[in-house]
Amino acid sequence: MRVLFIGGTGVISSSCSRIAIKQGVDLWLLNRGLRLDRAPEAVSLVNGDIDALSPQLLKFLESNQWDCVVNWVVTKPQDAVRDIHLFRNRTDHYIFISSAAVYQTPQSGHHIVETDPVGNDVWTYAQEKIACERA
Repeated sequence: MRVLFIGGTGVISSSCSRIAIKQGVDLWLLNRGLRLDRAPEAVSLVNGDIDALSPQLLKFLESNQWDCVVNWVVTKPQDAVRDIHLFRNRTDHYIFISSAAVYQTPQSGHHIVETDPVGNDVWTYAQEKIACERA
């Protein structure tokens, strides 16, 4: 399986990168290169910033196919829409990583599940992630 992680070296995504490599995934990281010490040796690294698509990066993305694209870093709804258009015909699966911050606050208990109501009106980050989900 050929997979592109946009990000892949963050706190959660670096663990997922290591697990994917152990599972035999042909893993590509599109990454700005700020924390490459967290990237497994077996990944294919593509240095670039999805939020500032250079002509070379755009050409690379448009000329490749993946079984799955996972965006760990999208936080703005316009970037989610960009990804929809960019990857629509280049992947079988697109996974947008959201946040538990999208759920209503205060929560009724300590455990958050996907059936909890969405609608955090306290934090702008959460509101933007909600808009990304809607996109």
